[in-house]
Amino acid sequence: MLLLKKAEKMQSTVDSIVYYLNCLGGVGIFIVMVLILLDVSGRYLMSRPLPGVLEWSQLMLVFIIYMPLAFVEAQGGHITITFLQSRLSKVWRTRSDFAIKVLGLCVFSFLAFLTFNATVEAFRNKEVAFGEFRLYLWIPKASIFVGCLLYSIRLLSDVVLGCVKHLERGDR
Repeated sequence: MLLLKKAEKMQSTVDSIVYYLNCLGGVGIFIVMVLILLDVSGRYLMSRPLPGVLEWSQLMLVFIIYMPLAFVEAQGGHITITFLQSRLSKVWRTRSDFAIKVLGLCVFSFLAFLTFNATVEAFRNKEVAFGEFRLYLWIPKASIFVGCLLYSIRLLSDVVLGCVKHLERGDR
């Protein structure tokens, strides 16, 4: 019972961090919406588009996509294909969910590792993309890393909690 409480507390802590990053993704959507509104308004009403909107929108897109990943997982909101799972018994459905989470944990942990290395290299080499302004590429790469890392932590939390519940129930 003590192990279950610790696992649930760990998951609760992860969920609270993930909630705020989801809010950050929502703020990113709002910023992109305002930038595009100002750009389009300036372009058609005054023949003066807002410079750099394309670059800012591309940068914000990375935040919008990767920051809420773990939150969507916590809510159970990712797209699932239930064609096969609906035909499985409850025990096999639970086992397949567990196996999918372990596979996702492996994949996203590897992605986090790779993007961390790419972020460090981009920072060391001062990689930039040119457009209306200089965009340091380590910034979007770092957000991909953080998103993948938190998604991995959330999946790890699900896996650990699933194992603890399984052990405490004594299921086979």
